[in-house]
Amino acid sequence: MFQQGDQVVHHIHGAGTVVAIVQPDFAPKECKYYELDLVASDMRLMVPMEGAEKILRPVSSASTADKAVRAIQQPLMVDVERGTWQRRRLQDSLRTGQALAVAEVIRRLRARSQRRDLTFTDRRILKRATAFLAGELALAKGIPFEQAQYQLERLATS
Repeated sequence: MFQQGDQVVHHIHGAGTVVAIVQPDFAPKECKYYELDLVASDMRLMVPMEGAEKILRPVSSASTADKAVRAIQQPLMVDVERGTWQRRRLQDSLRTGQALAVAEVIRRLRARSQRRDLTFTDRRILKRATAFLAGELALAKGIPFEQAQYQLERLATS
């Protein structure tokens, strides 16, 4: 169970801070929600407390965030093919919400971009993965989101 002020990661929307535990007017009396302030956007997200352990997790440690950044920098030894099945696999990895899985998505798309231009969908996935990981990196290391995003974008284009 999380408390107000805890830093968490939503498996789809990314990193944020629990700003309140509320019971909105639209919810039954026994149903409370975590209100999250997301790092990567101006959005506030409400997550039901019941079942939250399935979609929220604590922010990774700084060492895990560093491992994710190092994983992006590792060269990819296999040929990276493009295709619907491959794109689906990348999106599935992104949906796990795990820092190392998201770093792998960035790494694969980075390798693909070095061989050929990325498709519109691939660029969108890369942008989403970078924002997701930058939010977690920002909270884990205590740096501004923009700095974390710049660091990851610099890695993805180098």
